[in-house]
Amino acid sequence: MIIVGRQADISLAEWDYSKGLNDKAVVFEYHVYPLSGWTIRSLNGVRRGKKIVLVNDNLIASRSNYVRIFSGDRITLGGFSFVFHTNEREEMIRYEDPLVMMMLLELCLMVYTQRYSVQDLPDYINTQWITKKEKDRFEWKRAYIKDYFDVILHNWNSPLTKGLRIKFKKPDLFRRKSNQINYIRNYLYHPKGERISNRQKISLIDYYLKIKDL
Repeated sequence: MIIVGRQADISLAEWDYSKGLNDKAVVFEYHVYPLSGWTIRSLNGVRRGKKIVLVNDNLIASRSNYVRIFSGDRITLGGFSFVFHTNEREEMIRYEDPLVMMMLLELCLMVYTQRYSVQDLPDYINTQWITKKEKDRFEWKRAYIKDYFDVILHNWNSPLTKGLRIKFKKPDLFRRKSNQINYIRNYLYHPKGERISNRQKISLIDYYLKIKDL
């Protein structure tokens, strides 16, 4: 850590924080899903003066337990103040369970494809796999991840697919990246519990980050 004077901007992603960042006053710790983010916890009661702990000028005491912190938050530890920075992608790659991330991705895809109408589904989709709703809407009763990909590609030029078109640019790129995800999924769900490579995990996280907020 490099400190210039008494203030500095620090990226925790540059540190080895596998066991958290600890000192006599505070604990910084990353929590995996469902939180998927950093927390700060003050130790030993209410600290003031040289031992004060503040997040955006709000006093953090031990009774506060774990307090969620985000990029841009200003952390004050006594006389030392810094702006907290984090990198969602790097932290997911380092900490998150790829099987959990795959399950979240499938959930995102399920919700995303339910924006289409029954008439927008490819012909091969079995009507027994869906529950028809009002105004030609539907919900999935069962599906494979490839079905979600096929529904999206079938409706690539639809206004409802605009967000994905912006993210992936061309249908061929979406198809290629989706085939990679399907391959990774087969590894993760293999009865022997196959482990994926770090490169595959990066591909999974990058794909998930493109989908999750659409």
